[in-house]
Amino acid sequence: MMLDHLGQQAAGKAVMAAIEQLLASPDGVRTPDMGGKGLCRDVGESIAQIVAGA
Repeated sequence: MMLDHLGQQAAGKAVMAAIEQLLASPDGVRTPDMGGKGLCRDVGESIAQIVAGA
């Protein structure tokens, strides 16, 4: 990921863990290409909330 490339390994791991958590959750926000109705913005906000709560 870009954060890893920029030397921000901890931040990169936090974002990746948040993505994995969101995708593992059956109630997680999904964009239409993943079978959901959310917007990219919604997915990004969900990831940011998970990272902030970690």
